[in-house]
Amino acid sequence: YIPARGYYLIERTSDETISNVVGDCVTTFGSGGLKNTAEHLVLIDSTSGAQDEISISGGDWYAGINGDTNTQKASMERKNSTQSGSIAKNWASYTGQSSSALDAGGSIILGTPRGQNSVQ
Repeated sequence: YIPARGYYLIERTSDETISNVVGDCVTTFGSGGLKNTAEHLVLIDSTSGAQDEISISGGDWYAGINGDTNTQKASMERKNSTQSGSIAKNWASYTGQSSSALDAGGSIILGTPRGQNSVQ
């Protein structure tokens, strides 16, 4: 359940992926976790009606620093929630100057988990 104007955090592997923010859902690659490429996510309402979706059919996510390397990554953030999630130009990489979110090792995360995006 996501309240109106609310946030939902999906963490990969464990709830310690982001050590100082509680996640709403934890996934792993073998059991429904998000991949670095070719994803299709659908946000449904309580009647199973699709409210929004993003479909990346064959390539990388629209923004963020991604790929299979272990280099530092930035979150992909939605610019305008009233426009379709499947419009590539409606996404940008995290642009904030600082973040209070920390990874499992205590390093700063380039993103705003469970908070307002840095891009508008």
